[in-house]
Amino acid sequence: IYDNIFNTIANYLLTDNNVTIANFGTFKISNRKGRVGRNIATGETLKIRSHKTITFKISQNLKERLNQ
Repeated sequence: IYDNIFNTIANYLLTDNNVTIANFGTFKISNRKGRVGRNIATGETLKIRSHKTITFKISQNLKERLNQ
C-alpha cells in the first residue's frame, strides 16, 4: 500500500504537478539555480548546475499539532 502511495506521488510530481495531502502537507517541484560551490576537503571551487528538486511544506494543522 505504501508503494502505491509513493508511486502515485512520484507520478504526479514527474508531470510538474503539486501533491497536497490534507492535514499533512504539500510536495512540489522547485527549480534550483546554478551556483558556485566549494569542495570542503580540497577548497576547490566547482560549478553546480541548475536542477529540479522536490520540496515539502508541512500543513499548518500538522505544524500546530507537532508544537502542542
